[in-house]
Amino acid sequence: MFRILAHQMSWFVEKGRRHFVGRLVGLLEASYPDSIEGMTREETTAWVDAAVAKAAFYGIETEPEVTQLVLLFLVLDIDVDLNEPWAREILADPDLVPIGKVRALVEEARERGISSVDVVARSELLGEAVDA
Repeated sequence: MFRILAHQMSWFVEKGRRHFVGRLVGLLEASYPDSIEGMTREETTAWVDAAVAKAAFYGIETEPEVTQLVLLFLVLDIDVDLNEPWAREILADPDLVPIGKVRALVEEARERGISSVDVVARSELLGEAVDA
């Protein structure tokens, strides 16, 4: 019988995570070069890695929602949860599913006049990151 041990599973999970982070870096370089201007590829990778970890901290782990949240962090700031009580409240809300958290962040940002969050809802960008 074939059995995958815990340390082996961890290796596969980390490999998948690194691959996803790499695809997100590629998306940012291709579609949002102005947003990461002045950052080296290593700095961009570290920023995306931190954004993905923050998403996981708030229970957002599926690729489409993480991609949207990373794009939101690009617009709002990766520390929006630390700097804006409204964002922290939404992200920490245990009654919201991941897509609900992302949608609530977009709606609240729109209500606060941050129109640049509209790019987050563009499905063709999600396809680039998820299907790449």
